Amino acid sequence: MIPRISVNIGSGSYRNVYLFSENVCCKIAKEERRKSFGSFSIGFPSRSYTMLKFGITDFNVHEYRNYVRLSQRIPEHLRGSFAPIIGIGDMEGGSTLLQEVVRDYDGQISLSMLQQGPITNDEFWKRLFAIRDFLVRERIPFFNINPRKILVRRVDDRTMEPVFFDFKRIGVRTFPLQPHLLFWRYSGRKVMREFTELYEEFGRKS
Repeated sequence: MIPRISVNIGSGSYRNVYLFSENVCCKIAKEERRKSFGSFSIGFPSRSYTMLKFGITDFNVHEYRNYVRLSQRIPEHLRGSFAPIIGIGDMEGGSTLLQEVVRDYDGQISLSMLQQGPITNDEFWKRLFAIRDFLVRERIPFFNINPRKILVRRVDDRTMEPVFFDFKRIGVRTFPLQPHLLFWRYSGRKVMREFTELYEEFGRKS
């Protein structure tokens, strides 16, 4: 049984991320999913909300399965850009997903692209586009290409590399209103477009 951890190092729409140990973090489902309607908001029980919207009862289990399938296809030279998921643990009220913490060379927890801001490091973008090419070549519908979901790991004073750490939106399961994404003709375009938009916002030099 894993107790609740008090050191929160991140938060998304559905889960909070806590520091479990120096090198391991855990993702725990929020008790409710809040939705805004004009000037007020309503909280829905998270488990019921994700079940009704996506047919997913446990986002941690769903993400772990996605990661296992993806990890079998990642080429060795890109493996360091996907934060390893260790497994699923039990805790009071549900599950927790255990994952390696992504840290910089100086021990600091790596920032997201959104936190880091514009990135002019050529090696960073070269590696990010290599990841794009891998996803497209393997026809993997990875739809979490956004600055909140990609970390910027500082390898040394001059080198940065992207690290993906969220795998719950691989495939069309979380896009129930976009059935056309079942076809690579459309899902592939979406993957390519998201990488392009990322570069235009965070990498294009003036």
